[in-house]
Amino acid sequence: MKKIEVGKTYTTRSGREVRIYAVDGDGKRPVHGAYLESGNKWTIASWALDGTFYEGIDPMDIVIPPLKYEGIVRIGRYSEEGQPKIFIPSEFTDKRIKYTLEEIE
Repeated sequence: MKKIEVGKTYTTRSGREVRIYAVDGDGKRPVHGAYLESGNKWTIASWALDGTFYEGIDPMDIVIPPLKYEGIVRIGRYSEEGQPKIFIPSEFTDKRIKYTLEEIE
């Protein structure tokens, strides 16, 4: 499950900007923050750890963007099984990732 982080800005399904202040609150909605209303007014709100506002799909659910990494991943010597060793950036450790191998000069 992707995590909502304190200090980051997200958006809701309806496109409202969301600021996160805490993720360790009590009860079923421990994520505390505020969303931007029309007229540049911030309104406090709370969400579940997965970003849901209420049960089911709601316009106020937080949309958590997928992790992206653009850069070069090093491929090392072959492992004992004959497969190349791929060195993945540490932020992707213990995560399922999709990658495409492309030879560059």
